[in-house]
Amino acid sequence: MLNSSMSDSEDMSDSEDPQPHGTLAASEEPRQVLRIDQAVLRSSGYLPTRDRERLLSNQFRHIKRTLIGNALGRGAQAVPRGHLIMVTSALPGEGKTFCTINLALSLAREKGVEVVVIDVDPVKQSFSSVFGIERERGLLDLLLDSSEVADDLILRTDIEGLHILPSGRNDEDMATELLASPRMQAVVADICAGRPDRILLFDSAPLLLTNEARVLSGVVGQLVLIIKSDATPQDAVAEAISYVHEDTVIGLVLNQSAVGSPGKTYGYGAYSYAEYGSATRSKDAP
Repeated sequence: MLNSSMSDSEDMSDSEDPQPHGTLAASEEPRQVLRIDQAVLRSSGYLPTRDRERLLSNQFRHIKRTLIGNALGRGAQAVPRGHLIMVTSALPGEGKTFCTINLALSLAREKGVEVVVIDVDPVKQSFSSVFGIERERGLLDLLLDSSEVADDLILRTDIEGLHILPSGRNDEDMATELLASPRMQAVVADICAGRPDRILLFDSAPLLLTNEARVLSGVVGQLVLIIKSDATPQDAVAEAISYVHEDTVIGLVLNQSAVGSPGKTYGYGAYSYAEYGSATRSKDAP
């Protein structure tokens, strides 16, 4: 469990922010490059301030080690579909987008690893909206049209090793069926084909909010569940875990935990990362 201490004003990940944090630009190649403005991300609260950057990087590095071990068998035995990682929460407002962005950047820094962040929230499109790409074609377009090619829609960024696949067209009525379809399995396989070091990071809606999130939890091999300290009810965490396939490895991340003197927060605190395998799951697990 990651103990990540932030004040409410610093957690902008689920708030509305009309200013895009990325810009599509032409490159020397035929495809466009998404240029990510990290300074704007930082000023908007999606990245830590400079004085807290090292502490947060160390915490996400700790999470990354476990995820990469399970995904690629580096220092551990790889788990089935471990390279497919879902980031979600039980309820809205837990800081999921903040955690997805920072985890993606940490994974992209790993030598020999490529990460593709896939926005799988067709209604809110939180991750795509942060970077101003919510109108770009993406995952749902791939699922609806078999003639679409994944490589044509995945956006390369100016951060080495980091790619993004937007949510695509907003088709709320069909989203659940599309994610549960054989076409979803084919799209995932195509994105990973010939790329043994590629990790897919799915930014999902909360598990207790949509059927899409529950369906997606059966596609992935690892799931990172964001829990807001002193806010997320234990019953909600237990219910969210109950919807996840028993073979999926679950990691819990504690977000916005106060560290230091009462009423104050310092840095991002000490941390640990807890995994719940099938043998340890119960309604009392959290």
